[in-house]
Amino acid sequence: MTGTITKSVLVLITIIVNGLFSANLSAQWEPCNGGVLHTAHIVCFARNGDKMFAAGTGDLIDLVMYRSSDYGSSWSRADSGLFTPDPDIVLSLVASGGVLLSSCSRGIFRSENDGTYWTQSLAQQFRLAQHPGSVTPVAIYGFYGTKVMRSTNLGLTWDSSLSVPLPVAAHPYPRSALIHDSTLLVAFQSPDSGYLLWSPDLGVSWQRIDNGLPSGHFDIQSFAATDSFLFAGGRYASETMMFRSADGGKSWSAVAGGLPIDNAVNSVYAFGNVLFAGVGSWTRCCGVFRSTNNGASWENVSEGLPSNNPILSFIANGAYLFAGTSYGGVSRRLLSQLTSVDEQKALQGSWSLVQNFPNPFNPVTRIRYGLAEPSFVSLRVFDVVGIEVTSLVNEKQGAGTHEVLFNASHLASGVYLYRITAGKFVSSGRGVLIK
Repeated sequence: MTGTITKSVLVLITIIVNGLFSANLSAQWEPCNGGVLHTAHIVCFARNGDKMFAAGTGDLIDLVMYRSSDYGSSWSRADSGLFTPDPDIVLSLVASGGVLLSSCSRGIFRSENDGTYWTQSLAQQFRLAQHPGSVTPVAIYGFYGTKVMRSTNLGLTWDSSLSVPLPVAAHPYPRSALIHDSTLLVAFQSPDSGYLLWSPDLGVSWQRIDNGLPSGHFDIQSFAATDSFLFAGGRYASETMMFRSADGGKSWSAVAGGLPIDNAVNSVYAFGNVLFAGVGSWTRCCGVFRSTNNGASWENVSEGLPSNNPILSFIANGAYLFAGTSYGGVSRRLLSQLTSVDEQKALQGSWSLVQNFPNPFNPVTRIRYGLAEPSFVSLRVFDVVGIEVTSLVNEKQGAGTHEVLFNASHLASGVYLYRITAGKFVSSGRGVLIK
């Protein structure tokens, strides 16, 4: 009898404790604006090692750049050399190899010390895009009008030999860009029309894409990529715009079911194969929408977010998904509330190395891995006799999901082994290159 009572008491205590714990982790977004101007307009995020950056503009239209090393619990300004009291905004932000590059109206700025100080890299404003993960060499692109700038040394120097085939008289303004494998997509807007340009060779040749897209004045504000599809979100006239491509961006189809109709998609973000759309304008509904079926349908997951702050940007870091809002600062929500158990196990919150995709491949494949805590990461590729052919990662990185590209264009067909070492975690995989 005593044993039964003891077990009952233990069960009751467990229920109470679990209930209290669940209450503290209620399934909703929470503001994380400690040190951030709560009226900040956060248009972009970046991760650099174990630090996260949020940037945009403040309530006085002055440029803001914030840094956090504790997953958004606190922030500090990181804009010395970048800040100006004049009206300005950080339009885009990329990070690679310990270097940050940001673009504002005064040009591209560069920091090698986590934003402690910035120096000018280019004197003209460009929309930045970075090849995801690590390739050799890392390529960062900048777009302004018909100009294309390319840097392979993290912004120290830029190559200006590339351009896009758009008429200068149309005054094309770059709205968003995506580099996916060897494909480059750039969306432009002009006073009279929208343009989507597609390059199969990273900017050497271009083709204007209109297959499946609306005609006229569309505005693609954001791109995202999953294992099988590319996505483009934005606005067409007064209608919400979300399109999907299964052929690398050459043709598109609408996948906006479940999204608000008369609105705008300001940001689309992929965490593995789960998609998030940031929606909202000053006169329409605002919120975060999720799709777990490649955009076929969308559901509102905005619990805890104010309804009058448009969602502008996303980033996953540690155990959280972060959302940058329009004049509402930063909010975060546990990824465990937003993604499936399988997705989390494969990508987040534990040590993991996921099989490269595609496999077999030619000549580029993606390798995804998860870090349970900040670690120095080494990811190297070997041939079948054990000779190292390339080093993909060799730096400290923060906890969470990471993805790297392995470009084997210079290698012969065959089997290649990749091996990751991060602290005590060691794992390996095998990819097949078929040319």
